[in-house]
Amino acid sequence: MRILCNYLLVVVCLTQVGCDSSSSTAKDDSPQAAFDGYSQAYKGGDWKTLADTLTPESQDILATRLLFRAGMIAASDASKDEELGQLFERHGLSGRDLTVEIPVKNKPAFIGEVGSWLSSQEGNSTEIGFPLGNLGNLQIDGDSATGNVNGESISFQRVNGGWLVDLETPESKINDVSLSPDLLQGKFLGEPWIFQSVVRGPTGGLDLLGEPQDGSSKILHGAHIILGDRWLPLESGPGRLGFSRNLVFHVPPSSNTVCSTGKYEISETDDSWILLLYAIEDDDTFVNGKVVIPKTLLAE
Repeated sequence: MRILCNYLLVVVCLTQVGCDSSSSTAKDDSPQAAFDGYSQAYKGGDWKTLADTLTPESQDILATRLLFRAGMIAASDASKDEELGQLFERHGLSGRDLTVEIPVKNKPAFIGEVGSWLSSQEGNSTEIGFPLGNLGNLQIDGDSATGNVNGESISFQRVNGGWLVDLETPESKINDVSLSPDLLQGKFLGEPWIFQSVVRGPTGGLDLLGEPQDGSSKILHGAHIILGDRWLPLESGPGRLGFSRNLVFHVPPSSNTVCSTGKYEISETDDSWILLLYAIEDDDTFVNGKVVIPKTLLAE
């Protein structure tokens, strides 16, 4: 599955542009109060209030998840695409000409509108994978606190005198992961996977294969990674996965998982591109390591 909605590039804006004071309205005087407000807003589908209970970084995570789901709906329905485009315009964004310089000044208000729109499409059944339940094992250390909800960790930060929920997710932990210089490897759906070779994909982009191919068939067997055409041309330097540079974990015959969580670093030699890549969908689907991509392959 490939998401082609260009307006989803707004996620880059949300995660790279700082928010102003309207993006954070911390007012809870304890982590428990912050969690109670978060839980009530989540259960009630009050997306703006929910965003107000979160740290700016967690607001980015919420916005990304809502936009991804909204984009999937809009991608297959022109009228829904138009509706979402108009929503963007109300917040000063152009759905077709977004760049990383365009900020969302009032992030909670933007999240509130996107979340409400999405709930109206999904019958108020929108799930975003944030923890709900009873807060336990709360421990406070200065302006930080930690706890757990049904076995999931959750954190809190005191910002501007009030407590906010700071969600522990793969997105927020990405800086703690080191890119491995060893051969790319990991897991697909819990099964070990080790990179074997790279070929041009049948519809563009690159396929990173976990088993040898004899070149006689255009149908690729075995779990592999698809680097979409947005990876071309390659450019030296570090970067993050996102909607403009995501990848797909593919397990034939029809299981595709779009992954936009991870980071990479690209360097260039005379005849090759060297890609260090870390990508994770969940604990059972992830890769980390190095791939050498011959320049001749990209010239074909």
